[in-house]
This record gives sequence, structure tokens and C-alpha cells, in this order.
Amino acid sequence: MSVKPLSIRIIFLLIVVLASCSHPGKKILDVEVDDGYVSRMIVLAETDQQATQVSFVYLHDRYSRPDLGDDKALLRELNEWGYRVVAPTMPWARDAWHIPYHSNRQLLDQAVAEAAQDGKKVILIGRAFGGSHILGYGSDDLPESVTGIISITPNHFVRASEEIQAITQLSVAEARKRLHNGQGDEPTVLSQFHRDERFYQRMTPRVYLSYYDPSKAPDLLEGITNIRKPLLLVAFEENRLMRVLHLEPRFESLMVHAPQNIQKNSRYLKIYDPSQAKAPKMADMVMQWVVALNQKDQPQTQTISQEN
Repeated sequence: MSVKPLSIRIIFLLIVVLASCSHPGKKILDVEVDDGYVSRMIVLAETDQQATQVSFVYLHDRYSRPDLGDDKALLRELNEWGYRVVAPTMPWARDAWHIPYHSNRQLLDQAVAEAAQDGKKVILIGRAFGGSHILGYGSDDLPESVTGIISITPNHFVRASEEIQAITQLSVAEARKRLHNGQGDEPTVLSQFHRDERFYQRMTPRVYLSYYDPSKAPDLLEGITNIRKPLLLVAFEENRLMRVLHLEPRFESLMVHAPQNIQKNSRYLKIYDPSQAKAPKMADMVMQWVVALNQKDQPQTQTISQEN
């Protein structure tokens, strides 16, 4: 009978409608940059009139999206505190990366413009891979509306990490070869080895090299010393990468040369329990800093010990 397929279609449509209504203050924007990449940008409206002075631009982790996993949980927590959250889908959301590193600047500028509507101050926040690239964006000239930067457990520092260079050595060599042969803009599959596992990424050699070639990729770690906005840097103390890269001394170097207002309002937080990197505990730590930043009364550094 034809009734059964029709019933299935009706049920499916109802599920779609209910899902779209699950967050009444949510809207989706399709934002295009010059390289042709179209980002699905999620905007969660503010839910508390007391929080309308500040909004967030959120960068998700690699192979994730704003509406998946830990990233979805964290931005929802921030929104439940009452704040507007703008979360673009970055080109590293899938294995097929679309645009070179420098094109992300245009996408982030548009996200900041959306977050800054109605005269709001904007806090930049990124997690893991997004946490590294929020530092890169934050080290350049920023829109006037940006008043703070939050980097949560950043992990992508190609120039400073011998481990990342070893993992990508063969694929970087292959991408360089293709670029030299005039195939730099032809999509291809490049593989990486890590702990006896093979990972595949589909993109053009030119795009790949902009993220992974040590001679072309931005020095995101060194860029920390160029940041001229208050910074909250959250590092998982048990992460070997954090120790090898000497992330805390980099932060201290920033403090030595930074203007007084940045020294006063910046913090380096050490977390010892992996659960603290998850929402809602991470949201609680973030909001403590944001509230204090708005009050212009934030200490320079603090260590957070393991909590139950």
C-alpha cells in the first residue's frame, strides 16, 4: 500500500520541523568568501538582557562542527549563560578542506561583524584546532569590537612541533611535488601517519601546504607574543604537547611586553582533570573570566587545581 511510505514521509517531516524549532533563537546563515567556500554559520541569539553587551565568536575543533559533540555542548552552555554566540563552520570541519589558511580571515571578519551587531563587544573563543587558529587571527589587526580572546587547549603549532612535522612529512613532500608540477590547484588525497594509523585528507596541494608546510604555515605559537587584546589561555597540564612547546613561558613573554591593561586582564589557566575541558565546567571557567573582564578587575594569572 502507498499509505506506509506516505506516513514515513510525514513522520520525517515532523522530525525536521521539531528539530528546527528546538532552539527558538537559532538562525543559520550561508556565508561565502572570495575563494568560493560557503560556511554554514550558526547564530544563537542572546537569552538574557543582562548579557547583551557581549557576544562570542566560536571556532570549533578539526573534523568537528559547531553542531557536533563537545563543540555543540560548549557553545550551547555559553548561550545558556545568556550570550549571543556566532559559530561559523570552518573549512577544516571535514576531510575535504576547501580554502587556504589566509582565507579564514575573511570568514572570521564576517562572523565578528554578525556578533557585533547592536554595538556588542565580541569575545573570540576557539577549542583545540580552533583554539590555535583563534590565536593566529588574534595576533593580527582586529576589528574594534573585539575585546578579548579565549584559546582552549590549542594543539596545532606546525612550525614549533617536531611531532606534527614528522606526521605530515611525506604528505608535505607530495604536495610540494604536485605544486611544482603545476598541479597545486587540483584536488587530491593526501595521507598522514600517526601512531600506526593512516589518515586521509582531500584538498588541493596549495591548501594543504598553507596549513602544514613549516615554511608556509603561520607561526601560531610565536603569534601569541603579538596579541594586543586580553587573553585567556587554557592548557591541559597533562598534555605533553603543552610541555614540549613551553606554552606557559610564551604566555609569560606576552605579559612582559604587553600593555598594562592586557597584563591586568589576561590569564593562563592550568587544568589537571580532563573533565574540566568539557562543558559545562569549561563554560563556568570561561564565564568567570568574561564577567571579570567586563568589570576590568581580573588578576594576571591563576592556576586551577583538579576539581571533583
